[in-house]
Amino acid sequence: MCRSVLEEAIKQKIPTTLSRLVRTRYRNAATLGNLLHEVNNNLILTGIDPDFPRVANQVNDAGKKAVHQGLLSEDEARACLQDARKALQLLLSS
Repeated sequence: MCRSVLEEAIKQKIPTTLSRLVRTRYRNAATLGNLLHEVNNNLILTGIDPDFPRVANQVNDAGKKAVHQGLLSEDEARACLQDARKALQLLLSS
């Protein structure tokens, strides 16, 4: 859930030119990891806070762990939610 929220927020925040590139490059199926790669490589163009990719990557890592290794612990889930909140704050304040 946290990854999906960040994916949609990034798609809404990035400039139109980058959005077109992402849709074409990833065939309308960009994952959070793909989007973070593009944001990180285009920080000046996007105007997104430089701390955002680091925090958002923590959310992505927790999501990958949950998908590939099983359920997260309560503490891991709480940390993921807190990281997602911080990432959204950084993204939306940019």
